[in-house]
Amino acid sequence: MLCNVSAYTPSENGGSTTTASGAEAQEGVTIAADHLPFGTIVKILGQFYVVQDRFGGGHSDRIDIFMNDYERAINFGRQWL
Repeated sequence: MLCNVSAYTPSENGGSTTTASGAEAQEGVTIAADHLPFGTIVKILGQFYVVQDRFGGGHSDRIDIFMNDYERAINFGRQWL
């Protein structure tokens, strides 16, 4: 599946690390996706992640990777993967 992949940090989430599923966001684990059920495991660039959060806009082709560091998230940018 081809998706527009970006990164987000607690600062984009009002400082909170609580996800839409109720889990605490963890770098290297948590991703947000509207089009996949919570708990779905997704492989991105060789790393496995778990859908634990949502965008809330009903996007069908976007994934957001949770990162603790804002600069790393900005450097990751937005990529079609």
